[in-house]
Amino acid sequence: MTDLLFQPTRSDWNIILKEVLERVSQERCFIILDSLNGLYNLFSEKDEGRMVNSFVMLLVSIALQNNSFVLITCMAKKIDGKEWVLSPIGRHLVESKDMTKIYLSKNESSITVDLLDEKNSKVKSMSLN
Repeated sequence: MTDLLFQPTRSDWNIILKEVLERVSQERCFIILDSLNGLYNLFSEKDEGRMVNSFVMLLVSIALQNNSFVLITCMAKKIDGKEWVLSPIGRHLVESKDMTKIYLSKNESSITVDLLDEKNSKVKSMSLN
């Protein structure tokens, strides 16, 4: 497996997306999309949310066919204890039952890693010193 790093811009997004989708359809991959917030910032169209969601769903769909993994990072905050919203752009996260949410929090001396279930309740917790 080859390690590749892409840093798309508005002008080359379509070319990079095509290359990534072709690779994922041909071989097993581990894809890290860092970050969802940054992907939203690539687009300025009126329906940017639909476009980003479509790109992500297409990537995940093809990845599942080849037993590949997709890790998508984002900065999010919980609004009114109910829904997750991307910070600072304010876009709502589209959630799926197949999604695993990992919540990282930092205090003075350590980082806490919490696995959350579909109701955003802690399933497991671990502290990193």
